[in-house]
Amino acid sequence: MKLGSHNSFTYLAPRKWWMYLCIPFARCQSKTIIQQYMAGARYFDLRVRFTAPDVNTLTVAHGLMEYRITQTELTSILRWLNYHAWNKQEDVYVRVLYEMPSRDLTEDAEAKEDVFRMFCRDLVRLFPNIRFCGGQRKYDWHQIHTFADAHPESLDLFSSRTWTVLDDWCPWLYARLMNRRNIRKYLPGKPDDKFILIDFI
Repeated sequence: MKLGSHNSFTYLAPRKWWMYLCIPFARCQSKTIIQQYMAGARYFDLRVRFTAPDVNTLTVAHGLMEYRITQTELTSILRWLNYHAWNKQEDVYVRVLYEMPSRDLTEDAEAKEDVFRMFCRDLVRLFPNIRFCGGQRKYDWHQIHTFADAHPESLDLFSSRTWTVLDDWCPWLYARLMNRRNIRKYLPGKPDDKFILIDFI
């Protein structure tokens, strides 16, 4: 099995001051994407939404949390992954989700979803060596864009899949207690086209 990163961009700084208070509950990674790759990750989890007043304003998000990253910076990261996927001739997956914690009741909700679809198409065009998958809207998991690549089979070994309140509210604690055991148990297994997804690689 290969290593995958859950909520890969949550190492970034929050966009608003009050969001710093939520870091212990919302942060799932402390390493940058490049550091995660160097640690062995070949699957990454990108969650975005598009905000008013301009529906084309890209925001990387996790639930209510929004993170500081420009479209140029995101492009640079994906270009780096695209190059390494080509250079090493290996599969690098990026799951793209439309991160909405609840139903969008704004009048431009449909326009934002259209922008998400366009964003997904642009990713495939700009980064042909990355295998993009996902395309769901988070709150109800409705498929709003279909990528050519299917989501690889994965074993989700992160806190929000343990179904216990303590772990769900403290991803760092679950990762601290369980990551080494889970990696030792599952990572050497076969086949190589499956992933284990973890917090805090």
